[in-house]
This record gives sequence, structure tokens and C-alpha cells, in this order.
Amino acid sequence: MDLGHINLQQSSPRHDGLSGAMVEAERLYRYATRRSGREAVRWYLAGQITALPVMTDAVEDCLARRAIEVGLRSVPLAKIVGTVEPARSADFDGRFRPVMDHLKERWIAIAICCQQGHCAQPVELMEVDDLYFVVDGHIRVSVAKAMGRDAIPACVTTLVPPNA
Repeated sequence: MDLGHINLQQSSPRHDGLSGAMVEAERLYRYATRRSGREAVRWYLAGQITALPVMTDAVEDCLARRAIEVGLRSVPLAKIVGTVEPARSADFDGRFRPVMDHLKERWIAIAICCQQGHCAQPVELMEVDDLYFVVDGHIRVSVAKAMGRDAIPACVTTLVPPNA
């Protein structure tokens, strides 16, 4: 998804729709990051992990499974629980809320696109035992959850036990 055409600093009268979407996207981002920060303190005090779970840590035998491409489907956001990529784990809290400042500009740009109905590119997910882990599209999942959506279009690959 090329978001280079969106200038987040624009505020001329010609771009009133974009300006309104930008204000709403920034509000959503601030709300998500504030909630993440508050919950991080609560989770820390309770001895719970705050980072996004990584598939290889969450599913014991996932590397021994074989992959079957399922294709495009609508996936409930509540079933997307983590990431395949360990490096992305620290970018979001356990509920896919952004915790790193370097995500802000891209997060807001994607939120603006979604508000304007241009967030059609599916995310890529791995399914293991009816739970989903993000391969590509972490910010799109984060934005969709922040917007209160129930599901997201996804290209899904299922990991099944080797003898299945």
C-alpha cells in the first residue's frame, strides 16, 4: 500500500476531508497509545507480559507443522493474537496498540486511508489452532482494532500438524 501521496502536514481548505480524517486518526492514535501506557503499568505490576506474543513462543510445536495456503477470508480481529516476526513484538502491546513512536506517522496515514474507505489491502496471517498471527499488516490490524472493527480481510496460511 503506497501511502506516500498523503502529506500529514496538509491543512489547506482544499483538503477539508483529509484534515478531518487526520484529526480523527491522530485522536485514535493518542487514545490507543494512552490506553497502552496505562495498561502496561497494570500488567507490569501484575507480572504479566505486555509485548505482543510471538507465534514460536506461544505455540509449542508450530515449527514442526506444515503450511497450507487457505487464501482470502474475513478474520475476526479478536482471534488475531500475535505476530510471526519477533522484531515486531515490541512495537505493539498485547492488544495491538502501538507503543513505539516510530509507528506514529505510518499508523496515522493508514488510519486516514481506512477512514476514507481505501484500506482494502488484506493482511497476511498464519493460523494455528484457530488463533492468528500477523505476517504482514501489523499496523492495519492495530488501526482496525482501534476503529472498533470486528473483522479484517486476510490472506491466510494454516499450520497443521505434520500427520494431519
